[in-house]
Amino acid sequence: MPPLDKVIADILDREGYPSCEDFIRDMALWLALARKEQYGAECRFFEEQHAMTTNEFEQLPYPKRIGFLSEEDIKGWEFVTYSLHWWEEKLEELEKHVGEGKRGKPLFEPRFGEILSAVARELRALS
Repeated sequence: MPPLDKVIADILDREGYPSCEDFIRDMALWLALARKEQYGAECRFFEEQHAMTTNEFEQLPYPKRIGFLSEEDIKGWEFVTYSLHWWEEKLEELEKHVGEGKRGKPLFEPRFGEILSAVARELRALS
């Protein structure tokens, strides 16, 4: 039986990844895109539930939030807003690295674009 690192290298090579680093970079980007979509959908849920945009919520002073929203909704919306901003920032950082030519091949192979579109549709359907 071949060693595990050889099995992994064979699988990645067959899928067009010359190195583990290329695969990890794509998976990190895929994860960031999925999380951005997830937290964006959760923000849209709060926006629809409370008839205000996330930007309006962020501008609302905390004492007014208490009078307008339940404590659970305040904490939930704050969490998903923070998470959305964090993932957007990480996505921008990843894209800057890609833009600086630190990547040897296209951002995603065509099949990844299809997968991401399907994942985004599924996430929207869940929200």
